[in-house]
Amino acid sequence: MCLKIQVVYGTTGSVGSGDDSRVMSDKVQVLASSIYKEFETMIQKSGEDSVKNLMPLVVNVLECLDLAYLEKEEYSVDLEMLKEDNEQLMTQYEREKQLRRAQDQKCLEIEDSSVEQIHELESKIESLESIMRMLELKAKNASDHGTLFIPITYLCAFGLKPLNPNAKSSSFFMVFDLEKYSQFCCPSTSTLLQSLYK
Repeated sequence: MCLKIQVVYGTTGSVGSGDDSRVMSDKVQVLASSIYKEFETMIQKSGEDSVKNLMPLVVNVLECLDLAYLEKEEYSVDLEMLKEDNEQLMTQYEREKQLRRAQDQKCLEIEDSSVEQIHELESKIESLESIMRMLELKAKNASDHGTLFIPITYLCAFGLKPLNPNAKSSSFFMVFDLEKYSQFCCPSTSTLLQSLYK
């Protein structure tokens, strides 16, 4: 009986038999060594029968305890891996969050810029529509009174001067008295002016 106890709790520090044997954890080995000493004391005092029924129970408890320590170590490793994964995910989340915030800010800036451009274009369209209405009105008045609106740069190309000597070259249109200028123009220029008037 003493030999069997020594095999189970000896310095080999193993539990089980055959291919399933493996090294006990340090904590279980220390505990098994203490129990082995107590068993030896009990055997010396009361004989082997005093521990005959107790020993299998203790062995089973030690095996379960060792497996529990093993599972705890495995869980600890898994926990550390999960912590690392969580840190990586949090880092990635924060990075993507910052990128999203930057993209949202850029979208807002683009939207504000687009709205501003739309307002500018609408203002230009209104201005052009106002100019078109004014030109249509002037063209109608010119048609009713025998006057013609012609670009100053176009008149200068034919050597004609504006009726208003203070008119600047930046002015787009001028009132052109067709009958007055026709008297001083050559036949070809007069014909051209007549065609423009029509």
